Amino acid sequence: MSEQLINLTFRYVTEVVEAVLEETKQHRERVIFLDPQWRHKLIFHVLDRVPNHYTILRETESLPQDIEWIYSVAERVQMEILIRQSMIDLLPDNREGINRNQSSS
Repeated sequence: MSEQLINLTFRYVTEVVEAVLEETKQHRERVIFLDPQWRHKLIFHVLDRVPNHYTILRETESLPQDIEWIYSVAERVQMEILIRQSMIDLLPDNREGINRNQSSS
């Protein structure tokens, strides 16, 4: 029987990023993060800043459709805030400021 390690946080963050992009009013942010390369940067940026949850999936099992149960309501709100802040931080015009702040730390 084969087993597969699944990062549930990756799946959840991806779903939330998609939802946030759907409701983003700022055209510039939406256009930038609809690009797959920028969306991946955003997802990995967020994943690097939160605890990740994993599960082992056996070949006879399937992932549940709804995985938000792995986070409390407060954690889900914090995750959405982190995603929105990360979108701002990663925008091309803001990257210079981020790099400058990281090198002074």
